[in-house]
Amino acid sequence: MPDFFRIGAFLSFFIVFHQGLLAQVYPCGTDSMVQVVLEAHPELVENRKRLEEHTRDFHIGRPDTGAANYIIPVVFHIIHNYGNENLSRQTVEDALDILNEDMRGYNSDTASVIPAFKSIVADSEIEFRLARIAPDGQCTSGITRTVSGLTEGAGENVKDLISWNTDRYLNVWVVRSIGIGAAGYAFYPGTAPSPANEGIVMRAASMGYRGSNPLRTLTHEVGHYLNLAHVWGNSNNVNQSTSCGTDDNVSDTPLTIGTPQNCDLSRATCNSLDNVQNYMDYSSCRRMFTNGQKNRMHAALGSFIGGRNNLWTSANLVATGTNDGYMAQCPPIADFESDVTFLCSGESVIFTDLSYNDTATNTWTWTWSFPGGTPTTSTQQNPTVIYNTPGSHAVTLTVSNPAGQSSVSRNFYIDVQGTGNPIGAPFYEGIEYELFPEHPSDPGKDWTVVSGNTTRWRRNTAASFTGSASLWASSFNTPIGSVHSLITPPIDLGALSQSEATLSFWVAYAQSSSNSSDALKMFVSTDCGESWILRYLKAGQNLATSGISASGVFFPEAWEWRQERPYIGSYAGQVIQLKFELTSGGGSYVFLDNINLGNADSTDTVIVGLESLVTNPLSVIAFPNPGGSETYIQISGSMNAVVDIELREISGRLVAQKRFGLSNSDQIVPLREIWFQPTNGVYLITVRQGAETRTTRLMLSNW
Repeated sequence: MPDFFRIGAFLSFFIVFHQGLLAQVYPCGTDSMVQVVLEAHPELVENRKRLEEHTRDFHIGRPDTGAANYIIPVVFHIIHNYGNENLSRQTVEDALDILNEDMRGYNSDTASVIPAFKSIVADSEIEFRLARIAPDGQCTSGITRTVSGLTEGAGENVKDLISWNTDRYLNVWVVRSIGIGAAGYAFYPGTAPSPANEGIVMRAASMGYRGSNPLRTLTHEVGHYLNLAHVWGNSNNVNQSTSCGTDDNVSDTPLTIGTPQNCDLSRATCNSLDNVQNYMDYSSCRRMFTNGQKNRMHAALGSFIGGRNNLWTSANLVATGTNDGYMAQCPPIADFESDVTFLCSGESVIFTDLSYNDTATNTWTWTWSFPGGTPTTSTQQNPTVIYNTPGSHAVTLTVSNPAGQSSVSRNFYIDVQGTGNPIGAPFYEGIEYELFPEHPSDPGKDWTVVSGNTTRWRRNTAASFTGSASLWASSFNTPIGSVHSLITPPIDLGALSQSEATLSFWVAYAQSSSNSSDALKMFVSTDCGESWILRYLKAGQNLATSGISASGVFFPEAWEWRQERPYIGSYAGQVIQLKFELTSGGGSYVFLDNINLGNADSTDTVIVGLESLVTNPLSVIAFPNPGGSETYIQISGSMNAVVDIELREISGRLVAQKRFGLSNSDQIVPLREIWFQPTNGVYLITVRQGAETRTTRLMLSNW
């Protein structure tokens, strides 16, 4: 039932929608992203109007040969930080197979389309193939891999990392999580802010299969990429009665208000039976496109708007290596990871080859170099190495096949801690030695600095709490999600009792806006850094020691420092290491000074173990937010007090609750300890301590 595109209504929708964007989580973020772009580039509205006119006049004219009339070259850009988002080649191929079966109507569950719509199930005659020739003419598997912290909370920023010519390739960027909380989003043809931004951003966990069930988010987003709206129209307002007055501009999809992630096949919301099984709905049983949607996708492929009309041409198929019969073996691109990077001397490391750009076969060879390890070299694909020599050690991998070879070297990759000569506590570090993090006389007692980019913890003389220097790391103009770590050498608490094993440090920080969410964590390890236990976390406003520094430049005065005293008494008698970790969240500089273990300095306020009662104002924060599998809830209050914590949906429905005693004035609780099976959505966290109540909002987008 056509409803011709009206520019005024289109813009009105985006203005209304944008105001509520941050309050909800959606399976699809296409319309919200398009809204933002059209508000910034209103000239692109004309592209939508011209494409709609072209689509109205378009009729399928290519003969039905039983084969794909349109072949589209695809490249998957995997943006990862060596987590689960670094999808295997098999998962990418599975996702592409699901997409192609869905587009052609070959998926087995098409057989269960209800009779009312079975006659209009479409074979779209569109096929997607992994590119085999890159823009520079080099051989490719159609999968690129880029290491970046931008994989978390991603958006258009990942497209600045890598983008292939969008007139020649469908670009799909795969990330750990999307900042707006969506499973994926695409741009309608001609609505991207620039040609290099045309394409699809996908959450890695929404690719391939979940168990034996195919995931259809990529199919849905390809529909948007080829100019299909949701079945209720150009919005994310599913299940709204007003949607009966809008339409998706497809003649054979009935008017509907959409189905919110269930499968009611008898649903009739606009005086006719809904096409609940349509890929462009939000239902849980999507399995078809209609012939009208097929015509609309073909129209998009026949228009120069958005560059889709060049993708399937014979010349482009040859240029991208996606023409019938093209075969090539690509040289590998070397990459690897290990199960640990910090360990005690005498322990082992398992290395895993992650080389890509083609499928590994018996024609591949691997040559490893492990200075400081045993063995020092290996030709196994996934070797195990023992490290007996303390210090930082490099690792090099060279991978070869008949098409070529590549190497990757990582200096200071393996950090081995000696077990025989830790620093004895009491221990104090005022950052006064000019060559810090080096130790003045013993390299085995150097501090370790780890960072994902050029910004890292370093000594500075621009500000300090006492003395002439402190440590600082910058979150200003650094990628959101970048992690900067500072690790102490081993420290022996053997001479300290539980009440004497105290830790204090001084911190200074200013937000650059009220939305800045920089987070400082402190961890303890008892196994040379193989595992870390979180003991301190403050983020955003809770971390701030000063007002907002709108310029992003912040150098603290003496009164803009705060002393922190996380409890570590339970580690008395052990050898430990501390790790201070800053996660960038768009703020300013974070400063540390006077790190003191077991020996109060002149500025400390002495606290005697757990027996002392510390009274703090009640507060609750969740980090990271938006969050996922590594979300924590920090509760600040009176030590030894009993608190109740509740998690509720925005609707008010209780989903989890727990009562416990605060063992520390700043207690950090993994979300999983409160809620065993979290799901994506927006929730309210409420904490009660006596008559006091505090509430904060948490968005989960990566479960």
